[in-house]
Amino acid sequence: MKNLLLLLIIPLLAISCSSQNKLDNKTALKVLQQDFKQSCKNDIDDFISTYYDGPNFSALEAYFNNLEKQGLVTTKKIKNRKKEVTGIRIRYTKKAEAKYEAGPGYSSFSAAATKFVPKEIIGISYEEDGNKAVVQFKGDWVHTPFYNLQIGKTRCKEETGTSVRASFIRFDTGWQLQ
Repeated sequence: MKNLLLLLIIPLLAISCSSQNKLDNKTALKVLQQDFKQSCKNDIDDFISTYYDGPNFSALEAYFNNLEKQGLVTTKKIKNRKKEVTGIRIRYTKKAEAKYEAGPGYSSFSAAATKFVPKEIIGISYEEDGNKAVVQFKGDWVHTPFYNLQIGKTRCKEETGTSVRASFIRFDTGWQLQ
């Protein structure tokens, strides 16, 4: 009886251990959504004026205020001698730096206007030792909050279903992007 029980337990352990070595679609997608960083940066308009932006000033002011509420920018109102608001300047915050790669730009500051979001695993290819894998996956380019504030013509993609590859490596703690 003990021998029969032992014969059943050993294959069960072998199967469970070997399945932990394989990178499955669910784990790959979870790691990609958390750690895969690809974006398109562009210069961001950091100043609006009642003179140049005229009828759009109120809408842009509301947009700036919304970004400020999200903690992505700080705003400063510019006033003329009569104490009338003539413009608003924004500066990016540490949160925008971390989340949208905001930093110094050519004429103002730059930030990610679009980000790539992994959506679906197409396939996984393993190397012989089983400790490395290449994952082919699809995703979409999505607009960030800074998309509508780009200076000039956008050079950022707006495609859906884009196919990309990423390399993974297996550590004792699990699979990670290489």
